[in-house]
This record gives sequence, C-alpha cells and structure tokens, in this order.
Amino acid sequence: MMFRSCLVLAAALCSLPAAAQARPDAPSEIRHDGDAKFPMSAADFRQHISDHLQKARARMEEHIANKQLPKDQADQLRAQFDAAVPKINAKVDEVCSDGTVTKEEAEAVRELSRSLLPNHHH
Repeated sequence: MMFRSCLVLAAALCSLPAAAQARPDAPSEIRHDGDAKFPMSAADFRQHISDHLQKARARMEEHIANKQLPKDQADQLRAQFDAAVPKINAKVDEVCSDGTVTKEEAEAVRELSRSLLPNHHH
C-alpha cells in the first residue's frame, strides 16, 4: 500500500513540470522583449506600451482582489498607477517623435516605468 502511494506521488511530481510548461499563462512563462526587433516603428512601440500598461493594470486589480486589500490601500495603488501612466505616455511620445524607436530609447521608457511603478513590472 505504501509503495503504491509512493508511485502515485512520484507520478504526480513528475507531471508537474510538464503541466507548468503546458500553460501559456503560467507566471513562469512570462514573455519579455528579448525578441523585439529594433529599430521599431513608433506605431508598433505605442501598441506594445499600451498592451503592457493594460496588462499591468489587470495584474494590479488581480493583486488587489487576491489580497483583499482595504479600499484605502486599493485606491492608493490605483492612484499611483493612474499618476504614472501620463508620465510614461509622455516619454513614449518623446521617443516616438522621429517615427522609430531604438533599443536605447525603449530601455529609457522601461527604466521610467520601473521607477514609477516599482511593483508592477514583470
């Protein structure tokens, strides 16, 4: 009986890595911009940043719900996020002004985003 329990446990443990890889939405499967091609068109970069901010907002809301944060803390997080978005968008406008975005310009936007939203990057 104990041997059978060990086999079941071993089978379950062996299937964990495969199950984690099968889920594209798993946290360990977060995709980063290592494959982005630079220079990038301004329109593509704006879309990328828009998608990123939308996902960051969704992650923030999920965090608020999962942690069951009190209303005042939730409102503080939302206000911090809402205050950062115009600053990030202004930097995006600046780097997109010539129609293309270099890797260095994209890094500048990333640095600003991480400084303004220290808990929102992935």
